[in-house]
Amino acid sequence: MNEWATLGWVGHDSYLAIADTSVPAAEQFEALQATDIDNRVIDATANGVAVVAAFTEADENVPVEVQRDGQGNVVSIRLCWTTDVDELDDNGEGSWNRLTTLALPNGACTVWDPFHGDIENGYVVDVEASNYVVEAFYTEGDCLGMRLVATERRSDDQPR
Repeated sequence: MNEWATLGWVGHDSYLAIADTSVPAAEQFEALQATDIDNRVIDATANGVAVVAAFTEADENVPVEVQRDGQGNVVSIRLCWTTDVDELDDNGEGSWNRLTTLALPNGACTVWDPFHGDIENGYVVDVEASNYVVEAFYTEGDCLGMRLVATERRSDDQPR
């Protein structure tokens, strides 16, 4: 299993978004505001804007973690706003649920707080230009994390 490596940290106040870097911040913000929150997540991809945000109920710095393939390419990005997601996942006390597919045709995404932050204070992660599955980690109705995963998966459920 590939270990998660921390690339950096992103500050936020209640929301974190993963978005196509080529979509202007104002367009992301407007699309999220025009979309209803469902199960603590706002998915604007159905409205044609490549941005997904999660309500974190926190206001602290969050690590931007990645997994890489054998060539060193980023294949997954993870944001967890609690420190126990791995433990809960390993114990079967929560699960990663598919939310949507996010197109990243320019090979980069931005992690940022679209409601209280400035996109320049976000964190840009370079990935292969492709489509990615966005998943959220839920336990007892709470959303504790969000991740972006390359669409091709191996049978052992690890990113490829």
